[in-house]
Amino acid sequence: MKRAVLLYNPQAGKGEIERNIPHIIRIFNDVEYDLTPIRLMFDRNPFDGWEDVDLAVVAGGDGTINYVVNALMTKGLSVALAVIP
Repeated sequence: MKRAVLLYNPQAGKGEIERNIPHIIRIFNDVEYDLTPIRLMFDRNPFDGWEDVDLAVVAGGDGTINYVVNALMTKGLSVALAVIP
């Protein structure tokens, strides 16, 4: 099974994403991804300790996506990226 992280901003979408995490995990499990949800903390790199993931799923708006892409670049990682708006 491939490893993935769900990086989400709990403020985005009026908290809708946080309520749907179990459903999102099941969807990714069905396609052979072990998805770990990680609530973003904007004062640290969300990839610390997760440098070997196969996929990063980002849930949030433009600012969240920008933050995650910059975090990837800071680490020098080349990881597939999926977005849940």
